[in-house]
Amino acid sequence: MTQHINRSVIGPHQLLYLLYDDKEVYRLEAKFSILSALRHRKNLADFTITLMTDQPEAFDGWPITVLSLSEETLGIWQGAGGYSHRRKACAIQAGVMLAGKTIFIDTDTVFFKDPALLFKRVTDDQFLMDEFELSWAQASRRAWYRPLVTLLDAEFIAPAPA
Repeated sequence: MTQHINRSVIGPHQLLYLLYDDKEVYRLEAKFSILSALRHRKNLADFTITLMTDQPEAFDGWPITVLSLSEETLGIWQGAGGYSHRRKACAIQAGVMLAGKTIFIDTDTVFFKDPALLFKRVTDDQFLMDEFELSWAQASRRAWYRPLVTLLDAEFIAPAPA
């Protein structure tokens, strides 16, 4: 990341988004998702919204905290295996340091209720997941994941099959 943000600016609870690469569809998804969260937020103090992005200018004037990501940071976050979705885990790792509770939100999420309700479900012992997409055993058989699987196997750090 290219910025350091004071935790008091973020607040105790944050929704965290990650947006990278100049793809209009994802930028529009993120904007719609953020607008839906703001639309249903009942109390301004309940949570803040943080966006980590390589397109900060696209969110000028938005009532969110925008953290600019450099090409170098995104490259490091992608890792040697070239796995672009590794960036999500890295964004979460960086983002949890900014607030007491962080909920990572995919850009295609649309809120129909106040997102503040979600923070009541997150504790030190309990996390929140919208949808469990793949187990490691399933993912490791897909061509998309082969570079990552090969790298992890070579380093003897692949997850155990479930």
